[in-house]
Amino acid sequence: MDLNTTARQIAEVAHSLGLRPGAVHFEIVPAHIIYEFGAYGLPGRFSHWTMGKAYDRMKTLHDHGLTKILELAINADPVYGFLLDTNSDLENKLVMAHVLGHADTSRNNAYYQQTNKDMLDIANLHANRLARYTTKHGDKKVEEFLDCVLSLVSNIDPNQYIKPRKPEEKKSKAKETDYDDLWGYATSVEITPSFPEHPERDILYFLMEHSPTLEDWQRDIIGIIRQEAYYFLPQMRTKILAEGWATYWHNTICHEMDLNDREYIDFARLHSAIIHPNPLSLNPYRLGYFLFKDIERRWNGKLEDYERKEYKEKGWDIMEGQGREKIFEVANLCDDQSFIRNYLSRKCIEDSKTYLYGEENKVLVITETDWEVIRNGLANSLANLGLPVIEIVDANYEKKGQLLLEHRYEGLELKSDWADKTLKNLTKLWGRGVYLRTRKNDREVTLYAGV
Repeated sequence: MDLNTTARQIAEVAHSLGLRPGAVHFEIVPAHIIYEFGAYGLPGRFSHWTMGKAYDRMKTLHDHGLTKILELAINADPVYGFLLDTNSDLENKLVMAHVLGHADTSRNNAYYQQTNKDMLDIANLHANRLARYTTKHGDKKVEEFLDCVLSLVSNIDPNQYIKPRKPEEKKSKAKETDYDDLWGYATSVEITPSFPEHPERDILYFLMEHSPTLEDWQRDIIGIIRQEAYYFLPQMRTKILAEGWATYWHNTICHEMDLNDREYIDFARLHSAIIHPNPLSLNPYRLGYFLFKDIERRWNGKLEDYERKEYKEKGWDIMEGQGREKIFEVANLCDDQSFIRNYLSRKCIEDSKTYLYGEENKVLVITETDWEVIRNGLANSLANLGLPVIEIVDANYEKKGQLLLEHRYEGLELKSDWADKTLKNLTKLWGRGVYLRTRKNDREVTLYAGV
């Protein structure tokens, strides 16, 4: 198969169906490259033992025939799609169509609009800077510092683009390093009783700007980790939507291709494997795919009798022939939480067999089938990427320059061992005592880590 010709044919079909993926560059690579990119997130990114651990796990599963990653897409301009060198011709057709779906999401979804499309080059510059810091300060010191920062990598503000920072919040100082123009660091700060003025969710930002003990190279490392975390944020917010959209389009595009009988059979087998249900964890390909198909069905007016009755009772418009337009609207405007909250229906849950499971007498059983409970439970679990919301509320607690954080408790307790370890790391970055208010066993408790 001539991949260049096939790629052009698939792109023509995709554009004729309304996709706007922009430029996509495909490369064929061996398994170890795909797993390296999958573990590190970006080609040329800095190295850390956690990424090496992820790589080793992925490759071990692949070597034992337990998993196989057919493709990997990198959100850049152009989008890079990596094809496994052992893929069959049909697998490559499916993968290229799937990647075009991802490229459409990264170009048109609202949550990707602030993504830095030059992150491939920037990640390489970040890796070079970290290599220089390692040479200057030693492997052990830099790695231990990275351990502390990476333990807080999820403590950024997912709404920073919705509510940009006020210019007056930025501190300034005389330029002392080559990176001051990039970050505008402040190595000292006047701590007042009302500091910060409002609760701060972006803990990495706060440490980078206001920690009284960090050196400039350490602030720069926090900035590196934070910038890359925001690059990955849209992908984390749209996992179900993006994989569902890509799966919908690989299915649609391949059915528009001139496949022979054998290829149709093989395609059905591959597609079924991708959307196969897994009771141990949510399959985002499956749920996203079924949900887009269900939205298209409903907005084409193909309603079940109970749905038609419900729509009339609630005064909702019954759409006719607008299914394709509606799924494009949803794909461009939603993240996973709004996707689930606004569009997951009873029929979609039944068709996709999306239930809640639990263990009884060491046997996995269905514990919840009520569709509204399932929908609300899924949507709630996706709030803040499923992570606890923790904010800095006082940087001068007890007037001793200590940090006070609050956990926005919403029914789920923090994991004690994780909280203790993270607080200790935060103490190392702040240089003074750190307190965290949370709830345990239905009562308020305060955790503490000292220097």
